[in-house]
Amino acid sequence: MNLDIRITSAADIPALHRVRMSVKENVLFDPTKVQPSDYERMIRVDGRGWACHVDGVIRGFSFAKKNYTNIWALFVEPGFESRGVGPRLLNCAVEWLFNQSAESIWLTTKPLMVHTAFLDIALQALLPSLSPQLYLIFGLKITVYR
Repeated sequence: MNLDIRITSAADIPALHRVRMSVKENVLFDPTKVQPSDYERMIRVDGRGWACHVDGVIRGFSFAKKNYTNIWALFVEPGFESRGVGPRLLNCAVEWLFNQSAESIWLTTKPLMVHTAFLDIALQALLPSLSPQLYLIFGLKITVYR
């Protein structure tokens, strides 16, 4: 399996949206809440995104929102979990935000929607490379401080 992380472009939007709509956790109960224009704004104005290509096909993505210093999106297509996709995408977003002078970075999810095994793996991947202090608040919001 060949994993290749690339910065997203507008051409990736249909594949990103396909991945977003395929997830089994943090499901959008109203699919109209995230539109192609939302991805485009993130790509062109608000931040940066990364797509993980597995054997040439986008199977996961993340977006970092610069002005809010948060992880706007982090999704992996079902069937591609536990293969290193999520932690690599999260690391790209965190490193980029810190390089943009962020003092802290946050990610919020709904209760009971976070995949705890993934979260453990992702946090372990971050700790050695970034040496952050980590705060878990009510199991919903994670803030990483430089």
